[in-house]
Amino acid sequence: MVLVFLPAIDGLKVQWREASENLGSSSWQYWRYVGGPLLAPAFLGGALLLFANALSAFATIQAWENQIAYIVPQQISTAMSSEVGLASVNEASLLALGLVIMVAIVMTVYVLLQRRAARWLR
Repeated sequence: MVLVFLPAIDGLKVQWREASENLGSSSWQYWRYVGGPLLAPAFLGGALLLFANALSAFATIQAWENQIAYIVPQQISTAMSSEVGLASVNEASLLALGLVIMVAIVMTVYVLLQRRAARWLR
């Protein structure tokens, strides 16, 4: 999140703050109408990347809780390997396809937000 958000903060120009102060706006108004909308795409993009990264936290969840599959990667693992012969490879394939589609949607939204932010910061 820091790697995505810091360049956006660096992109805020001092002149924009000075211009808003010269026009009589308060600090709250600057962040509401200028700073906030400029930082929103980077913030949302960082949140989307953190969401996508949370899907890869398989090892941590597996180490903490081994009895019940709480997250989709853990459900895929449970569906693919079963100690009692109840493995369901088709279910695991469907869950994996759902994850791939979800990550593709998240990354598409992230790219669109980055393009929007780049257009604003020109």
